[in-house]
Amino acid sequence: MNKHWTVQVSYFKTLLNTANKLGLDSEALVAQCGLKEQDIADADKHVPLSALLSLFQQIDQQANNPNIGLTFGMSTSPSSFGLLGVLVGCCESFAQAFETMIPIRRVLMHTGTSKVQYHEDTTSFEWQPLSPELMQDRYLADAILSGWVNLGRKSYQDNFTPIKAQLHYPEPDNLEALHKVFGENIVFNQPKIKLTFRNEDALHTDKPSNPRLVDQISQLAESRLRYKKDSMWNSLQVRRFIIQELPNGNANIKSVAKLMHMNERTLQRHLQAEGSSFQKLLNEVRLDISQKLLKNQEFPITNIALLLGYRENSGFTNAFRKWTDISPSEYRSRQLA
Repeated sequence: MNKHWTVQVSYFKTLLNTANKLGLDSEALVAQCGLKEQDIADADKHVPLSALLSLFQQIDQQANNPNIGLTFGMSTSPSSFGLLGVLVGCCESFAQAFETMIPIRRVLMHTGTSKVQYHEDTTSFEWQPLSPELMQDRYLADAILSGWVNLGRKSYQDNFTPIKAQLHYPEPDNLEALHKVFGENIVFNQPKIKLTFRNEDALHTDKPSNPRLVDQISQLAESRLRYKKDSMWNSLQVRRFIIQELPNGNANIKSVAKLMHMNERTLQRHLQAEGSSFQKLLNEVRLDISQKLLKNQEFPITNIALLLGYRENSGFTNAFRKWTDISPSEYRSRQLA
């Protein structure tokens, strides 16, 4: 298998956590996949796609669970996927989130390409694997497509279910798990791997999008794929690096200055020339992200605090109250009232 086909460690470890819940030995599984613990220590790094496929196979064999791809896909949440999860929370519909993620999915995995097709009454989402060898088993297709359905249900509407699912593999004996995820209209042995939704579901929106955050997160993800040093910079670039470092707890001027290849004093001087400061930008980014995520009940306040780089809820609550004069829970209650 091509060595350039990879998945982010965070995605691999989410599957590993699923295996743990099934009672399997995660350390043994890692070794059976040809990896060492240090290979999966950094959640932002990537491991070979072959290791992920091997993990699926090991779980199926040891837990007798041919539906492990579905189990895994439906166990994830928007907050499981770091930047891409935040991106979903900033889009007003599943279709918008899907289109926005297409060019930057390699931040999470390099397994194939995706495309969306709009029709008069329906919208289709298709996954095209990089090679036929990725279609030898059903695990990866199940995981990717059920992950789409799960993101739609948790981010946009509870009944987000396709009106048709086209799958490449033969019809299994037991369809119960597949029907729960993909609905009743499932067609097997298909040349294309595709889900089709009614437009009222795919384009459904009951929340405003945040174009500024969508743009910043998208550009940040692109920079992770291919970083190029740019002599031109401004406060927007600083904001992007702040967003990158927030989940790691490193959103401080020292870390950001290092990423921008300058010392702290130079960075602060540039920001002062723009009438700004690092702390001001940090507060603005945290406020923007927190207000957006608080409107989505799928993001627990504890997770939001961690995503914003706070070690404890109290730190986030005190800061949010300082910015808005109300607590995060009060803000959420008002927005969802």
